[in-house]
Amino acid sequence: WKGIIHTTLRYPENKYLIGGVSISNQFSTFSKSLMIEFMKSHYYDPYMAQYIRPKKAYKVKLKDADKDFVFDEANTDLNKFDKLIAEIEPSQLRIPVLIKKYVKQNAKLVAFNVDPKFNNAVDGLMYIKISDLPENTVKPVLEEYEQELLKNEALKQQQTKEGL
Repeated sequence: WKGIIHTTLRYPENKYLIGGVSISNQFSTFSKSLMIEFMKSHYYDPYMAQYIRPKKAYKVKLKDADKDFVFDEANTDLNKFDKLIAEIEPSQLRIPVLIKKYVKQNAKLVAFNVDPKFNNAVDGLMYIKISDLPENTVKPVLEEYEQELLKNEALKQQQTKEGL
């Protein structure tokens, strides 16, 4: 995230980061459906989603009772939900790391699409509004950037004094 924050500081006209996340086809249909429903329940942006149409939308296959049970267990806690997925999956697969990283940066979900060219993985489109990035992500990089600016300014002043 450090490089991304540095880039957004240098180009403040960019207001959003947009990226894809993949849920591998190694996950069971049940787990994929649970993950998608969980993401839609807690991180979905219906306003932005109205402008996006997946070419091949993923069809969630869940019974209401299954969904209710899992969501009651995890509530809104991504870490608890991650552990539930590991318990469900025979090889103890967990929620893809990139999804967890994006969510921790206040990302919003827009759509899911099945990608036949990528072994039928389920790709999610997510975005982050730069102004919504958590302070603990931005602050250390901002301090580093300010030091860099001060150092560059001091160097310019030194060069001006020396007549360069």
